[in-house]
Amino acid sequence: MQIFRDVSKLLVERVDPKILNLFRLLGKFGDEVNMPVYVVGGFVRDLLLGIKNLDIDIVVEGNALEFAEYAKRFLPGKLVKHDKFMTASLFLKGGLRIDIATARLEYYESPAKLPDVEMSTIKKDLYRRDFTINAMAIKLNPKDFGLLIDFFGGYRDLKEGVIRVLHTLSFVDDPTRILRAIRFEQRFDFRIEETTERLLKQAVEEGYLERTTGPRLRQELEKILEEKNPLKSIRRMAQFDVIKHLFPKTYYTPSMDEKMENLFRNIPWVEENFGEVDRFYAVLHVFLEFYDDESWKEVRDRYSLRRNLINEIRHVEKSAPALLEMLSERVPASFVYPLVKGVSNETICHFLAYLSGEKEGLFKSYLLKIKNTKLEKINGEYLIRKGITSGKIIGEVLEKILMKKLDGDTRDEEEILEEVLASLETEGKLAAALEHHHHHH
Repeated sequence: MQIFRDVSKLLVERVDPKILNLFRLLGKFGDEVNMPVYVVGGFVRDLLLGIKNLDIDIVVEGNALEFAEYAKRFLPGKLVKHDKFMTASLFLKGGLRIDIATARLEYYESPAKLPDVEMSTIKKDLYRRDFTINAMAIKLNPKDFGLLIDFFGGYRDLKEGVIRVLHTLSFVDDPTRILRAIRFEQRFDFRIEETTERLLKQAVEEGYLERTTGPRLRQELEKILEEKNPLKSIRRMAQFDVIKHLFPKTYYTPSMDEKMENLFRNIPWVEENFGEVDRFYAVLHVFLEFYDDESWKEVRDRYSLRRNLINEIRHVEKSAPALLEMLSERVPASFVYPLVKGVSNETICHFLAYLSGEKEGLFKSYLLKIKNTKLEKINGEYLIRKGITSGKIIGEVLEKILMKKLDGDTRDEEEILEEVLASLETEGKLAAALEHHHHHH
């Protein structure tokens, strides 16, 4: 296995000249303070794959804080130091961020805790990373500029499309790697190598996901959902039994898979027409259906979820059967309106998760109609001037006019209003509202 190879040509061909120049400078600074300097991790991986990546992680053998201080003297920008971890970030003019770390070896007190940091060499530093393809470095010091350093066969695994851990305790040291393995596998269309797969399944079975904090898992899950094709990753998670270890009452059945497929197909449409969709919450809408209060509370606290999420989910659970019925009957739009009035974009996505084909198209046309139907003339103020002061009645009147317009009533709004007021009069509601109004004068 070849540990060193020269990739300086690749750097020159594939890296933006500004960044290339920056690398040369950082290498030169390294010589001046007598420290070896490397760019590591994702940047190196993506360079070899021919993918643009502006996340620049620098590792020095020596002291990152000292190196960063020195570099800052020559580079315009802002320096943020994290003394406790011996790391620093340089924010350069033009918006580029460089993270600088001290090469380190990690001792894990116990799994999933913050590591103790100790000075060490680049090999040990790379050895604590997640997968071989992310554990390569390129040296930047002038004499060795462009030297790819690959102790663990990352170059070969990259060429062969393999996700492989560096050692057998990798998933035990950091169980979020279970999710990262799936994310990288699906992003690059690679395959998780068989020993790695066995270790991954073992860590899942032995409950290491449960020993990891909710926020760290949530963060990894959100990253998966930002990828190009999250559905493939979710299916892979289901294959490895990961989902029920993250959400104990979620069973990834064929019918849930169908909902997920509908969900992801429709998210772009919802974003186009209704604005941003939080993919994490949209997916949880489906994952957390039919949870009892107890299970919901556990999941909510573990992942710090917004409290009203369960009510939104239950609203869809309860209303979905009725909605399907309505769509079969092709009811007027005013029937659908109460189900979707004021709901979140994620709730709209959840409803769409129940639909495909003709019903999906019909529901979308209802949604657009509801979105685009507005009252032009008549509003709360107009009704107050008419002497209706009860907020409750005002709301009811406006809604009734809106419903008629939704169902294609093209008459003048004032005409519709007269009709609505007349019908309230017969219900005896109006008298009370108006009478209440007269007492004030």
